[in-house]
Amino acid sequence: MIMLHPQLCLYSVVQFPSEVVAIVGDTITLKCAFSIQAGKPSPAKGAMSWFRGPSETKSEVIPGGRFSLSYPDTFHRPGEGQLMIANVSLEDAGCYTCQVMLWGEGEARGNGIKLHVYGKSNPLFALLHNSIYALFSLHVGALVLSTGYRGI
Repeated sequence: MIMLHPQLCLYSVVQFPSEVVAIVGDTITLKCAFSIQAGKPSPAKGAMSWFRGPSETKSEVIPGGRFSLSYPDTFHRPGEGQLMIANVSLEDAGCYTCQVMLWGEGEARGNGIKLHVYGKSNPLFALLHNSIYALFSLHVGALVLSTGYRGI
């Protein structure tokens, strides 16, 4: 779903993918693209911002430290911006929304990207019978089973 400012139908903003999964410590990139309707004049200046949280309590993501932004060098034509988060932590989970503002035209917001963050899993060890063992671990929603033989 694309949410447009009520007074604006000059351009649209799309975020993709709609959900991103990360493991603590990963570096992730969230993407935001905008396009200007054919035949419409392009504004000379614009800005792209990112917000985190639900619309009623959202807070702006300020670049610096683990957060960095890249955005188009011009708003004269369609473009794409990115929010990069380095060394992702569990606290970074949530919904991230991109907003594009074109001077004199208004603003449009993307549909949001939900970031899921999972902790690194330590394997669970189980001795099945004598020297046969199994290691279980959970990685990004998948249960991994490793088995083997351990000499006594």
